[in-house]
Amino acid sequence: MRRFHDRRRQGAALIEAMLSLILLGTVGTSLLMLLGQTRETLRSAKASEAAMDSSSMALDRLVLCGRQGLTERVGWTTEVGLAVHIEQTSPFLFDVAVSRAAGAPPLLATTVYRADDGDDR
Repeated sequence: MRRFHDRRRQGAALIEAMLSLILLGTVGTSLLMLLGQTRETLRSAKASEAAMDSSSMALDRLVLCGRQGLTERVGWTTEVGLAVHIEQTSPFLFDVAVSRAAGAPPLLATTVYRADDGDDR
């Protein structure tokens, strides 16, 4: 009778060990998936930050233009791989939007007031 009881105990220990290994494997796989998603999120955040930085630089250059310079650029143009849309909403107001591609949602946008007639492109 004692041998039968020892065998049961050994079988229970084997089942516990197998369950522990399965649990560790599942947790390890979940952690690896989480690390992969984290890496992808960081890569995406860096790409978005780089796009915002280049959009900001393009917008900074356009904000320095005078009225004539903005009037000449009305419509879609491409600058440094970014699509720039300038729309003259009144004789002195220009809507400027910078996006990744023509027709895409803008990354940055602003309205510029230019009352000067000077040729300061």
